[in-house]
Amino acid sequence: MTIPDRILLFFYACIVAFISLLVFIQAIGFNVFPLVFGADGTAIAIGVSLLLFLISVRFLLIRSGRRRRREPEAIIRTTDCGDIRISLTTLESLAVRAARGIRGVHDLKTKVHKTEHGIRVAMKMACDPDLDIPVLTETLQTKVKHYVEETSGTNVEEVRVYVEDIAKRPVAQGTRQSRLE
Repeated sequence: MTIPDRILLFFYACIVAFISLLVFIQAIGFNVFPLVFGADGTAIAIGVSLLLFLISVRFLLIRSGRRRRREPEAIIRTTDCGDIRISLTTLESLAVRAARGIRGVHDLKTKVHKTEHGIRVAMKMACDPDLDIPVLTETLQTKVKHYVEETSGTNVEEVRVYVEDIAKRPVAQGTRQSRLE
């Protein structure tokens, strides 16, 4: 809904509330219409009624015209049999699945962006402290790129990897150091 439509809706709601109040007061026994519209207020009442009717029609048309649901972003491939849509969420899941098989990768967060000629995969992760990070990330990039391309048939332009942290190793039971006293 645009700003002018919101302003119009605000004034419409105020006018309808005021008229509802007048009708309520009239219904409980006070004759307020001649006070508000004057002795010969028929023309004003017709004008206000017509204006409210037109505003109502406007809002009904706005409401019925915007029923389209926004489809989730997807990669569309056309084949001889028709279109194939693969959602970006599906491609993110494929990238995570490929990365989970690599030793030393932890706390993985993945985002897939649609590009002109395919997709771009952005990954944030933590890794084990004793691993060679350049080798690990290159392995991750290669494995994710090949897996997503082979599985979905979508061109992966690049895989960006951001090593966010070093993974925290849990302390094994029974190996706690004693406290010095």
